[in-house]
Amino acid sequence: SSTADLSYTTLKIWPNPTNQLIHFEANNAPVLIYDLNGRLVINHDNPDTETIDISAFSDGMYLVKSGRSIQKLVVLR
Repeated sequence: SSTADLSYTTLKIWPNPTNQLIHFEANNAPVLIYDLNGRLVINHDNPDTETIDISAFSDGMYLVKSGRSIQKLVVLR
């Protein structure tokens, strides 16, 4: 594996749990958010923005994926 590949393995999201916005660091890789049924609910492919509005999401758990990294996101009202 190359050094470039390693740069895509780190994904940080905060705050978690949340109900409004998440902030993230994903090394300019696209950020994908899936519900627990496997449906893609967000495909964020804008390296200039490191926030995602999740205020329309229902309460529950989501999976946030970027490169090879996956994080659990909890939405609570």
